[in-house]
Amino acid sequence: MIDPRLAPLCISTHDLVKRSGWEAGPWDDEPDRVEWTDPRSGLGCLVNRAPAGHLCGYVRVPSGHPWHGLDYGSVRPHPDVHGGLTFSDEFDRLSVAGYWLGFDCAHLGDRIILDRQSIDPDDRYRDFAYVMDECADLAAAVQAAAVAS
Repeated sequence: MIDPRLAPLCISTHDLVKRSGWEAGPWDDEPDRVEWTDPRSGLGCLVNRAPAGHLCGYVRVPSGHPWHGLDYGSVRPHPDVHGGLTFSDEFDRLSVAGYWLGFDCAHLGDRIILDRQSIDPDDRYRDFAYVMDECADLAAAVQAAAVAS
């Protein structure tokens, strides 16, 4: 469930990903995409569900920021987010177009809903609350890098 404190800041979309064949789980009550403005940094944030069921998080990097336009592997210092940065590109299909950095929750130890053949009982599903917290941490890192430059 989405943190109720963010409700006035959110645009939420359900049923973007086909869920037929999915087993029951905490993802049943979660949306597939939520956009919001991080209240501390003022940066745009997004959590998006991938077709395999895992979640990905993104933060909009403002024009003029030292990380704007960089490949995610070139971002220094590396932000401490789940699994490290795995995405950098322009998005124009969101409420706020721009350059975004992101990460995904499809790493070793992560529970991927449609990956039933390699399920380890210790794998953990990274839910919306977790990914939203990681987005807030990434937004703080983006803000800190702007101040440091």
